[in-house]
Amino acid sequence: MVLNNCHKVRRISCLCFLILLAAPLGSLAATPNLSEVASNLVAHDEGFWRSLSQAPGSVTSRDLFAYALALCEARQHPERLDRLFELAAQMQDRDPKSRT
Repeated sequence: MVLNNCHKVRRISCLCFLILLAAPLGSLAATPNLSEVASNLVAHDEGFWRSLSQAPGSVTSRDLFAYALALCEARQHPERLDRLFELAAQMQDRDPKSRT
């Protein structure tokens, strides 16, 4: 379920980016602004947020940062950022002897 939500967020983000790239300059006023797109992503991905209350199994740091960016752009739920960044920090390999 978490993996599917992550892939949906990525697909929606890529689709929005491609739509903006393909839109002629004259029609940009008709396309939703970044804040609207981000708000839609945040609303769509509540399940992703709920899944983070447990230990996230297949969530990547990229997924966490993408969601954090959507929250910031939408100006919604700033209280969630600490949890997202805390989880991302836990995912970092801090062993100096590690190849990664």
